[in-house]
Amino acid sequence: MFEDVRAWYAGAAALRMAMVFSPGYVHPDEFFQAQEVAAVRMHSLGVDLAWEFKGAAPCRAGIVPYLSAELPYRAATAAAAWIGCSPPAWLMLVAPRLLALALSLLVDV
Repeated sequence: MFEDVRAWYAGAAALRMAMVFSPGYVHPDEFFQAQEVAAVRMHSLGVDLAWEFKGAAPCRAGIVPYLSAELPYRAATAAAAWIGCSPPAWLMLVAPRLLALALSLLVDV
């Protein structure tokens, strides 16, 4: 009986991994806005952020973009620097997705 459960779980985990590298993976709007906020903070880009993140008292906190995008970006950048290169674009694309995958697998334990 447990072999069947393990096989189903392995299949579900493989499907999650496939979604990380899928270009058509559907994300909510907050996912894309988090990437923008993280990129602006890390690279001082001249991007016009969403109104929720602007002003002296923004209505959305910066902790979500920091945890979901900036930390994975910084980890990917550090890993690439350790190897001796700049991070490739595909790594910057999938780094936040890999974090989400790891957290979703952690919840399963």
